[in-house]
Amino acid sequence: MTLLPRRFFFLLLIMSSGASIAGQSFWKDVTPESKLSPDQVTSIQFSNEITSIRYFEANEQALREFLALVPHELSGDDSYTIQLPMPDGSQTRYSIVESPIMEAGLVGKYPEIKSYLVDGIDDPGAFGRVDMSPKGFRGMIYTSQGRIFIDPDWQNPTIQRYLSHKSSGDADSSGFQCSANQLVSNRTYTPVHSFGTQNRIAGNLITYRLAVSATQEYVLAPNVNSNGAGNELSDALAEINTAINRVNVIYQRDLGIRLVLVANNDFIIDVDGTSDLVGFNNNGLAMLSVNQGWIDSKIMSINYDIGHVFTTGGGGVASIQAVCNDLIKAQGVTGLPDPTGETFYIDFVAHEIGHQFGAEHTFNGTTDSCLFNRSLSATTFEPGSGSTIMAYAGICGAENVQNSADATFHAGSISQINNFVAGAGNCNTLIPIAPANADPVAIAGPPRTIPLGTSFQLQGSGTDSNPGDTLSYQWDQMDAGTATSSTTLGDDFGDNALFRSYPPQPTGDRDFPALGTQVADGPIDLSEALPCTSRIVNFRLTVRDNKSGQATDDISLTVDGASGPFRITSFNTAQTIFTTSPFIFNWDVANTNTGAVSCASVDVDLLTFSADHKTYAVTQLLSNVVNNGNQIITLPDNSNSNARFRVSCNSNYFYDISDADLTIQNSGGGGAGTFDTTGNTTFFNTNGQVFATSSTCVAAPIATGGGSGGIDGPWLLFLLSLPYWARLRQQFI
Repeated sequence: MTLLPRRFFFLLLIMSSGASIAGQSFWKDVTPESKLSPDQVTSIQFSNEITSIRYFEANEQALREFLALVPHELSGDDSYTIQLPMPDGSQTRYSIVESPIMEAGLVGKYPEIKSYLVDGIDDPGAFGRVDMSPKGFRGMIYTSQGRIFIDPDWQNPTIQRYLSHKSSGDADSSGFQCSANQLVSNRTYTPVHSFGTQNRIAGNLITYRLAVSATQEYVLAPNVNSNGAGNELSDALAEINTAINRVNVIYQRDLGIRLVLVANNDFIIDVDGTSDLVGFNNNGLAMLSVNQGWIDSKIMSINYDIGHVFTTGGGGVASIQAVCNDLIKAQGVTGLPDPTGETFYIDFVAHEIGHQFGAEHTFNGTTDSCLFNRSLSATTFEPGSGSTIMAYAGICGAENVQNSADATFHAGSISQINNFVAGAGNCNTLIPIAPANADPVAIAGPPRTIPLGTSFQLQGSGTDSNPGDTLSYQWDQMDAGTATSSTTLGDDFGDNALFRSYPPQPTGDRDFPALGTQVADGPIDLSEALPCTSRIVNFRLTVRDNKSGQATDDISLTVDGASGPFRITSFNTAQTIFTTSPFIFNWDVANTNTGAVSCASVDVDLLTFSADHKTYAVTQLLSNVVNNGNQIITLPDNSNSNARFRVSCNSNYFYDISDADLTIQNSGGGGAGTFDTTGNTTFFNTNGQVFATSSTCVAAPIATGGGSGGIDGPWLLFLLSLPYWARLRQQFI
């Protein structure tokens, strides 16, 4: 008889039982009863980057055989289904297609290194990228529960054990410094209020040929060379592939850009310490020109669009608007002593490549590292250290908004990159997306005049002509003004950013300050400060389809200095309210019923929270009643121990919530019940760390000079410490 190969039998298994059934055998939960805490993680790579983690064992051979059969994204064939392990011990179904980020010539030399695109089935809005190599299976996936990572536990390589973990968003970025090498002759400044004009290339995947070199120190780093002696080149290339695969998740979602490693990328990885890169591992500034010459000499300038180098030095530097410019397009450096993991990929590599695509720093603080690297142009959109990719989360001392960057670009950064890509950075290749993917439409809402010192909610929305697309929403303030310090963060200078950015959310409604911050009964978050001066506050809504399409819409709010704060004046202390009797509810109109605001009527609602304040429901008590400061209220005969009142203008965005949890006691009779608490999820600032003890509205005097600094010579270099954590700034004019 004729013996058929094992691969053929595996194909028959998939055809007969479905890829999802085959996928069930890939993972075995080795901790079925409980999650592991971060201090139980044996792999040092992840010890400070996670909140929840689970160990799985993989049938790696079966997984490799399955992935070898997955169709290419451009083949037109139906995607396969795979189950992936989640940190809670579950396995979730995803559609999967092969999606290479290496040119065909490099794939041919290293067929064991592959990349894939996954989209959620059980979790329809989920998406991400995974890869397989001799280093194992790796993945970064955006889910409804947050950003999920799947990585090998390299401390136990023989048993094929994997870590499925959730990003904490609070990894440590300390020790890193970015020095943006900004050639003014190569930059086009855009006034902040003109950032609405975006030369966006829609309907196509914008691809760039990327050359990533590596120093020998990087190649030999323990978590890079995880397979040991004899595997240095393949391990380094696999690690570079993983890094760029994860960077591509963000760049494709936010910008429609995909970076593809060039065919001869293996020529520029220094395995034996004989390259031009030797001696510059810890000198990022000098490495700029060295890397440019090294890549040009090894693979020729005509064969790549953007170049970068990975090191183990403690910093990053990149020339701004370098992509496509033959003189500087390889001038990008990123290094950490452990150049792997979420912090390296997202906070640092994505950041430095962002500079090469024209994006500048977005933080507005001046404390610690923020002092010497604040942008000199109109891009200081984020309070304090900021929290997006082009900000400085974690390295600005008392102005740190959080310890590491969220994996998202600020709307201002997206505008800068879109404009650059459509202009000087147009050496790309456009690949039509099949099936066609139309950009969504964003609707931010009409402009309004609001009182000062008063919370408000913007209610954005979006539409998409592509069936099945799941939209996400991100609100960003677009005001770049007077710099803040550790003592003035949270002050309103009349032109500065007051509200931090948050990652994309499944709804377009955004409370300012974040609702979770308002009801947390703790210190006030200084990165979410209410406007306290007569001014204009500008916001941008970015709607993403989480494939490659995005759209924006802007809204301006006029803050009226003659009205506000609009405040509830009763029930601001913890107390019990009985449903058996009506009562008088009071609020301070604060001139909001006349003048520029002219809010004639309000709505009064009862918010009933779950015990942990993470979900709540809304019960409307009064609708469209006169804005006169008092009304008589009768409550439904239900109970709740975490309730608050809200009064809001029914023709505007502003509102107030009472200051303390109230206990609602029902009558105890036959019609008595319990208020629902499950209607909505609160928007918590879970990473915030810049706090004050009160919510005093602070209108600060506007300092002369605007706090944006200046330069006294052809270039300015600050050198504060050595060696690899040197804090550098280079500014050429």
